Amino acid sequence: MAAHCGIVKHCSIITFMVCCLMLGGCGKHPNLPPMAKVHGKITFRGEPVSNACIEFYPDQTKGTNGPMAVGQVESDGTYTVTTRDGKGGNIEGVVVGFHRVCIVPISPNPNSNEIVPRSTKTVPRKYTTSANTDLIVEIKAGKDNECDFELKP
Repeated sequence: MAAHCGIVKHCSIITFMVCCLMLGGCGKHPNLPPMAKVHGKITFRGEPVSNACIEFYPDQTKGTNGPMAVGQVESDGTYTVTTRDGKGGNIEGVVVGFHRVCIVPISPNPNSNEIVPRSTKTVPRKYTTSANTDLIVEIKAGKDNECDFELKP
């Protein structure tokens, strides 16, 4: 009986160590700079913007480096943003620092599961490219950043 207890104890220790090693890769992402959660709502002329994609481009002129982040704007104008982790997955959030924000109208491609850009009157053209947008935000570490945007004509 004592030998059996020793085996169970030994297996439990090994299981615990394996779990700790596996969990060590979760939470922080060593390939990415510090991240923070971002969500908000987009409106134009007082109405929610829908059928759009929101893009956060790190503003290198203000010292922010890292991958861009993207989110789907829902029918009520709300969004959350994710960043590619470099391993084929997504992480909720945006690199901490300053970002140029774009709002790109999209529509489903009827021939596939892809979403493709489209032209629309619901998003003024100046917001559709990082070179022209005047939407600049600072994403702060350690908090859930709420970034609401009222687009102007």
